[in-house]
Amino acid sequence: MDFPSVRARLAQWKAAGSTAGLEESIRQAAVRKVEAPFRDPVAACLDYIERKPVNMIVLATSGRGGISRLIRPPRAEKLAREAKVFTLFVPEGVRGFVSARTGRVSLRRILVPVDPETDPRPAMLQAVRAAELLDDPALEITLLHVGEGEPSTETDVPDLPYCKWNVLRRSGPVVEEILATADSIRADAIYMSTTWRRASLTKTEGGVTERILANAPCPVATVPVDRP
Repeated sequence: MDFPSVRARLAQWKAAGSTAGLEESIRQAAVRKVEAPFRDPVAACLDYIERKPVNMIVLATSGRGGISRLIRPPRAEKLAREAKVFTLFVPEGVRGFVSARTGRVSLRRILVPVDPETDPRPAMLQAVRAAELLDDPALEITLLHVGEGEPSTETDVPDLPYCKWNVLRRSGPVVEEILATADSIRADAIYMSTTWRRASLTKTEGGVTERILANAPCPVATVPVDRP
């Protein structure tokens, strides 16, 4: 209910030694705390974004699946769907990649599911850009194809000195395989290109993105793309 104390948190991180070399960037940063006269938090955020466009939304979420997701869809997903902005979801209780105590970033392993009907390149690009968060860039990005036969989507990867690429192929239920792979490689984050398909009465669990968000073992970044 209360705004976090940014200065106190930065002082804590500085005492832990994790802001070394970042003092100039911190001095240039500006933090605004805004109270909006809306009853609906989604409407308040959309109104703000319309007036002051943003590059990224970061949202804490609580997972919810099954029929409850259809009856009362999570506000976080509704905001990301309607804003059409790159969004990082941090589900309650999962291991994050930023230490609240020290501020250190441990983002090393990223899983990128590849859907033959959705362009994976926007998610791949955002995953590569995650290196900007690291003092010593060293990323391992795993592209996961789920399905029978050869993937129909071309996934050429850039040759970067700080990035190792893996390609995995799995068969079976898509959502279950993505979640199992995230667990097995101990992914620090899942990056997904998504068209944000809505749930319906005939698909109470919604699309793949929604089901991943409800059960992910780590933060999930969604990159909006146009429907093919």
